[in-house]
Amino acid sequence: MAAILKRCSFAIAFFATITSASLALAQSKSNKTDIGVPQSCLEAFENSMKWIACASEADPGSEASMLAYSNLGSQAYYNGDFQSAARFFDLSTPADGGAKQLDAFAHALRASTYWRIGADTKAKNHAKFSYDWVKSGKLGGVTQIELDNELLEPLLEVLVPVTAYLNTPEANDVLKRYQSIPLSSLMDAARRAGVLANIEEFDAALIYSAKVVAAQPDNPLFLSSHCLLLSRMGRAEKGLPFCKSALEKDANNPNFQFNTALVSATLGKCEDSLKSQTKAQQLAPRNPLYNEVIECNADAKTKK
Repeated sequence: MAAILKRCSFAIAFFATITSASLALAQSKSNKTDIGVPQSCLEAFENSMKWIACASEADPGSEASMLAYSNLGSQAYYNGDFQSAARFFDLSTPADGGAKQLDAFAHALRASTYWRIGADTKAKNHAKFSYDWVKSGKLGGVTQIELDNELLEPLLEVLVPVTAYLNTPEANDVLKRYQSIPLSSLMDAARRAGVLANIEEFDAALIYSAKVVAAQPDNPLFLSSHCLLLSRMGRAEKGLPFCKSALEKDANNPNFQFNTALVSATLGKCEDSLKSQTKAQQLAPRNPLYNEVIECNADAKTKK
């Protein structure tokens, strides 16, 4: 169960990752002197499904090819398919790790991916490369974009769990910098709760989570995240009603169903757990997380 929980999201973060390679190729779209870049690669900026065609049509090892595989890796990452993400990132990363070629976001996603599949050495290297850019104040790569809080916050949300679990030299600095960023919305607070929960700073996470639930008691995202947090704190019985409330408001969200399955299993409610997990699988059949085996003991003692 612990391995599954490490891969769960306590709060959903939506943000666009920017890669210097993307910017460079985007600029080439209007340059008619550029040749050898497949049309599918240019179309992929408007239609993300085109990255598959781009990867197959671009010359192996070319900038377009590496960009395509990098974007496919990012898509797999956000779909929870970390094995596929790792394969794509392997195909889009320079042999030396791309310390200077790749930007802070690109390195962060690679660090998180490799950590999740147990490739700790690669994860540590990319975490270091990413944070080196953070310390420079630049997004990195070929760009001169400043890393303001709007870019820095989602970047550090990816780095905090990796550096904390792997106990990297920059772990404390990453966490301090992340916590120093002012919150500007309830969603920011919800994501802050999720990140802190992911590194088992539960008491601090609960402060943020309780605030967002109190402010928006009908928000199913906040309710489901709060439910899972309470369960991880050993308060599954208190958490389950929040999961049920989330499902009452949105039963077609696979993440809410899966959170309910996890918490129900913790309480020994195995039939309920299986029912919710099956629903999650039906709603998102391509997400490998929802196919993980959830251990459940019907004789488990209820946790108060």
